[in-house]
Amino acid sequence: MKRFLMLLGLIFCLLISNKCFADVIPRYTDSIRFTGIGAFNTPQEFEIYAEPDETSPILKSVKWDSNGLINDKTKENDIFAVFIPSQNIAYCTVDEEIDGWVKIYYSQASGKSGWVKTTPKNRYVSWLGFYMSWGRKNGVYFFKDMPEINKRLMSNPDPNSQKVWGITYARYTKLTLIRGNWMMVKLLDFGNEIKIGWMQWRDENGKFMIFPIMQR
Repeated sequence: MKRFLMLLGLIFCLLISNKCFADVIPRYTDSIRFTGIGAFNTPQEFEIYAEPDETSPILKSVKWDSNGLINDKTKENDIFAVFIPSQNIAYCTVDEEIDGWVKIYYSQASGKSGWVKTTPKNRYVSWLGFYMSWGRKNGVYFFKDMPEINKRLMSNPDPNSQKVWGITYARYTKLTLIRGNWMMVKLLDFGNEIKIGWMQWRDENGKFMIFPIMQR
């Protein structure tokens, strides 16, 4: 009887909460394998071309709505770096950008890429612009497997600079400034202690360790 009730509960959750399974929110340093140079907020329907030319072969057609991908067996986290369809948030990472076109990674597993035509509403943004926009608005969070050595606040954006604070448990972290791979943050640590300093938000290979909180 208990097993039967659990099965009914699972079916009920699947029926009413399909959209939650579509959400893609990076939590680990390998969640976004191909970070590229920035991000592209995709429209709800777009084609991926072999070249930045609408007469070139179409590699893939993508369509999504508030519940996730439509008629596509691909997993959302393979195409999108961040995907919260209920809030109209959908970003792919960008490998290259030219006038009117972006070359996006449409497979985080294999690194496959192709070209998408931009629009006035759907454009490329550098990681600096992405982080400053979302991170200053909502704050940032640390990835679950962020190396312990990086959980510290430094006096300057330099790993050889003086450590000014250790971090016990950051309740909220606000981004204020970015210089290269470093960001200045103001955080509320365990015990309501306010701490300010520099943290490394990505490593020398471009792998993220800190990410903006994504919400409208």
